[in-house]
Amino acid sequence: MSRLNKSVAHILVCDHKHCIKRGARECIKQLRTSLREHGLRRSVVVTTVECLDECDDGPVVCVYPDGIWYRDVDENCARDIIEQHLIRNRLVSRHVMYDMAEARANLSSGGKLEKADDTKE
Repeated sequence: MSRLNKSVAHILVCDHKHCIKRGARECIKQLRTSLREHGLRRSVVVTTVECLDECDDGPVVCVYPDGIWYRDVDENCARDIIEQHLIRNRLVSRHVMYDMAEARANLSSGGKLEKADDTKE
């Protein structure tokens, strides 16, 4: 079974040169260290991505399925994302850049996804 199938969260970390210069590698290391310290390494996937197109706010970290984008994530913020966001279910509000759940709620459909009928006629 894929590790992703056993996951409760997926963390994306920008690994573009601008974010690297601003500490993305240290951020990634701290995320993984904190996950290991809290026994979450097998249930949370950390993935580096080439670019999240938010270079002025990097390092940028996205936490899914919550759809929260964090800006200026240093080692302390990375630790807070694990301890506050994932464990205590609290936003690290001083670093929140974008909340996709809030944005979805503003859609005309009310932000709720409906299950599509996959049957072919």
